[in-house]
Amino acid sequence: MRSDVWAGAAAFMLFISILSWTDGAPQLVASNTSAMCDAVDPDLSAQKNKGGKIIHYVGWADNSTGAFSSLKYYDEVLRLMGSANTGSFYKLYMIPGMGHCGGALGCGDADWQTPIENWVEKGQAPGTIIGS
Repeated sequence: MRSDVWAGAAAFMLFISILSWTDGAPQLVASNTSAMCDAVDPDLSAQKNKGGKIIHYVGWADNSTGAFSSLKYYDEVLRLMGSANTGSFYKLYMIPGMGHCGGALGCGDADWQTPIENWVEKGQAPGTIIGS
């Protein structure tokens, strides 16, 4: 399945899972939304200890989650886990002009697959990632 189709399907499934039907009318259950969607715990030691790698990207023009929330989260991870420790498994990329997951005025796409494969399979940490 194409990644854009999968992302759309995942978003739809997430939306359906946070609806609650009461008296035949769908109601959004906010408490479930936060528990499923918010990345607020900066302790990523379990991910690191399993050998996991994270490429986190966000567009400066993202009007959904906003770039500054990603910067704040990344700073919290750095504070808790240390800069050298964090850089060994977690990279943050701020994309000029990109909206939420693509589009907007700037870069709308980048090859995220090759850098994560090279990092996980060959131990080659990503540097600059060229977008289009």
